[in-house]
Amino acid sequence: MIWKNKYFNLIFYCIAFANISFSQNGFPKYYEFIGLNKKADSLYKAKDFKTAALFYSAAAGVLVEKAIPIDYSAIHYNAACSWALANEKDSAFNNLELIAEAMIYADYEHLIEDSDLTSLHKNKRWENILEAVKSNAERKESREKNYEERTCYKGTGKEIIFYPHTELARQFIDNDSLPFISVDYENFRIYFRGNSYAAMNLPEIKQKLSSAFQRILVVLDTTNYYRGINLVLLDSPEEMKELTGFEIHGGLALAEHDLVFCICNDKRKMALKHEIFHFISLDIWGNSTSRLLLEGSAVYTENQCFDYENAIYSLNAYILKEKKQYPFQTLINDFDNKSRESEVITFLESAAIFKYLFENFGAGKMKQLWKSGFKSFESIYGISLLKFEQEWISFISKFKPPENLEWQKLLEKGCG
Repeated sequence: MIWKNKYFNLIFYCIAFANISFSQNGFPKYYEFIGLNKKADSLYKAKDFKTAALFYSAAAGVLVEKAIPIDYSAIHYNAACSWALANEKDSAFNNLELIAEAMIYADYEHLIEDSDLTSLHKNKRWENILEAVKSNAERKESREKNYEERTCYKGTGKEIIFYPHTELARQFIDNDSLPFISVDYENFRIYFRGNSYAAMNLPEIKQKLSSAFQRILVVLDTTNYYRGINLVLLDSPEEMKELTGFEIHGGLALAEHDLVFCICNDKRKMALKHEIFHFISLDIWGNSTSRLLLEGSAVYTENQCFDYENAIYSLNAYILKEKKQYPFQTLINDFDNKSRESEVITFLESAAIFKYLFENFGAGKMKQLWKSGFKSFESIYGISLLKFEQEWISFISKFKPPENLEWQKLLEKGCG
């Protein structure tokens, strides 16, 4: 049985971007990795196990951009399954020994129940693997229990809690090549260079953080939030790439690692609301299956685009007038591909859909949609998606596009 790496399904839920190109120029190694892995999955399903194993092995050899936390043990495990089914036992054992010994693979129950590996059971090497994985599982359980006991706050005060840095977070915050100093402010531990733009403008940045935080709590329909957020402020896209491997002009959030990165300089506005919203929404509302809602909600929370008045609706009026809008079903089912065609259109249209639903029907229904997805749209809102789309288009068509709209600039720079 092919072992699915959870990051393949959640990668864009856990890593959320603002003002970043979704083209392969943004993170080419990740797309190379995904392409090889998808090809391997297809070959596995077609029962071409030997070729599938070769593609899994090739995927395992791709070192993706370091801000994407890939569990390579899952790829080697899939290669082992495919090699075993192709009756290439030595290759299967080599992959299993690698993940058991070097990658501390610990899913003992999955391993012993996996029928793909049945052909290996009578080999002496199998027992050694079982012993190693069982030992890994016991140590993992002990570590998790210890972590839970030590990090479960039992005090009565309403304290801002900063959790221990994950292994990935330590690579960014506790590193020698790009060292940071930090200050604590409200829910944030702000990391920055001592000679950076952020260091010279901390009072202004703190004000913006307070404003962003309050706006986010309003959108999420909550009054309190006590989790600490590590905010890393960087001077330039070049510094961002050096630290994370990404070519980003805005920011990104690593929700599972309590980390938000943001470029901070005098050339464009900071994407604070957008990125911090991603972090807090995933913590409070949980993961959503809808990329439309994930990105639309963050753009709505930001709620500004240059100096255009009522930007979300007025810009969508232009998109509608020029027949550039995507059908709802296309946005719902194929968001990432469409965002590669035009990130500006997909993000702005998604923000307008979110804004209309949120402001007209309230946060309660939006939370239901967030959790259930658009398959439950009609049962939540009492109207078919098709009829709602017609209603929404009629609503947007009443707005005037901005008179001073620089569309090409918007396409090139986003909401800058």
